[in-house]
Amino acid sequence: MYSSFWIYQQWASFLFNRIHKFKLIQSLSYDKDSIFLYFNSGSDNFTLELKFIGGELFLVQSDKIASDSKTKGQFQFKHIDGATVTDVGTRIFDRLIYIEFNNGWKLWLKGFGRFGNVLLQNPNTETAESIFRLNIKADWDQNIHEWDNYKLSLLNNRIIVPDQNIIDITFWNTMVRSEE
Repeated sequence: MYSSFWIYQQWASFLFNRIHKFKLIQSLSYDKDSIFLYFNSGSDNFTLELKFIGGELFLVQSDKIASDSKTKGQFQFKHIDGATVTDVGTRIFDRLIYIEFNNGWKLWLKGFGRFGNVLLQNPNTETAESIFRLNIKADWDQNIHEWDNYKLSLLNNRIIVPDQNIIDITFWNTMVRSEE
């Protein structure tokens, strides 16, 4: 049940509150099944481990810091090193989380069961610029630009729909919070 859209929405909300306006210092992998994303804002550090077990994506908050490792890792997603997180969100009723950066690039965390992956989207192309799990060939051809439809932006409390209409969900959020 870990790979449900509800869990991904909860993670997106947590990540937005935790890393919004943080810089991505670096993304490193030490093996083929995990990648560490190191974020920093002043003296506040946050590390997100993306771990693949049986192909399924698990997100884990880690206490590992970038200068911590004795082994040399492989750098990933260099286009977003040093970029600041401007938004974190999810695609409605889907197992996708995106992290958007101030340079326009997006990192998509795809939790499609055993086909989980991490994809880097160039703002000027429709397909992935870089992917983490290279063995999933279909990810190279996936039009990830389409994933921008029906996405929930936690920065703006809005859902983006295909015809470019925007649905404001502020009212819905107030209703949900008032029931707590």
